[in-house]
Amino acid sequence: SWDTVRIRVKEYYIAVLALETTIIGIFVSLDLIVFFVFYEIGLVPMFYLINQWGGANRRYASFKFILYTVFASLGMLLAIQVIGLASKSYDITYLTSNLGRPFTGNNQVDFFGWDPTVWKAVAFIAFSIAFALKIPIWPLHTWLPDAHTEAPTGGSMILAGVLLKLGGYGFFRLVMPLFPDVFGQEVLPGLGLTFAESLAILALLSIVLGAFAAWGQNDFKKLVAYSSISHMGYVLLGIAVWSSAANATSWSLGMNGAMFQMIAHGITSAGMFFLVGVIYDRAHHRDLAARGHFEAHLMQYLPARIVAEIDALEADARRSLRNPGGARPVLDLAVLLQQAEHAVHVDQRLLDLAVHHAEEVERNVELDQQAVDQHEVAQRELPVHHALRGEYHEQRH
Repeated sequence: SWDTVRIRVKEYYIAVLALETTIIGIFVSLDLIVFFVFYEIGLVPMFYLINQWGGANRRYASFKFILYTVFASLGMLLAIQVIGLASKSYDITYLTSNLGRPFTGNNQVDFFGWDPTVWKAVAFIAFSIAFALKIPIWPLHTWLPDAHTEAPTGGSMILAGVLLKLGGYGFFRLVMPLFPDVFGQEVLPGLGLTFAESLAILALLSIVLGAFAAWGQNDFKKLVAYSSISHMGYVLLGIAVWSSAANATSWSLGMNGAMFQMIAHGITSAGMFFLVGVIYDRAHHRDLAARGHFEAHLMQYLPARIVAEIDALEADARRSLRNPGGARPVLDLAVLLQQAEHAVHVDQRLLDLAVHHAEEVERNVELDQQAVDQHEVAQRELPVHHALRGEYHEQRH
């Protein structure tokens, strides 16, 4: 932002700090109403970051972003009101306890004559839609590529690094403690499909379709945006596995896997958007079909990439040491080693291209210098040539 934001700089940083304030407010809220207020107010500074400092299509992207998220949260607001009427409190600590959990025991509402299990399912669906859109999960994902593509680099980093994680945080902080038994409940009686299985199916679709969508992108920023949809699908998949787990091991793997994925994706995706912004600032385009134009700009950032690879390997090695009997960490480490080996080959290719480019530049400079020298010699010889020509004409006359 320091070099790329050149208009209304003060207002830009006010919006960034306001957004950070709302994020902190979400994480420290112990009241459902306060949580919802911070959750919704955080949309306003992000809307202005996209709308005022975004790309050419920023107005469309900003309005699409805020309309999607606001309408998805209306159901959660109504569910919060019903929960308050049922439990006579909005204190999250109380509501997540056995005594205050809504729609259990004496914490009931008598609306429309519905059964408590129906109210649980309705509130669960309302919360899940709001948080699934924030993650986002297919088919509620279409706002994210536009928002990422048009947002300034700083806005994209905050959106990918923190705001998307609020969806997963909402599942961990509210949905799972408030409705632990709804995950195993059937979506429709006789359908044979539970809510946990439905979430797992949507997560798998997000993983696969997001990856294919990323595969077909030529815009570097859209590629990272669609890859974020695919990667965040693992978070919902871990939550679904946790909720349908029959033993403590599966519960631990699902919970820890989803949390680890959120932390890892928050760091790596923000770093990717940072690099995309750096490349765009120097190459002035994000077209991967013309990547030869900006490959040389990547060379100065190879140390950062090497550090990222080492950190990833170290983190996976630590996880393998904590669970030496598991096959998955070993396979993950092998995959990472293969990726690191491939990255070394790619970096070597980029280095060869950069050296070749430098040699071409050096040759062009030498040719230009030779041309300059020849021109200077011609300029020095020009008066002598004119004098000889004059003498020749005089002698002939």
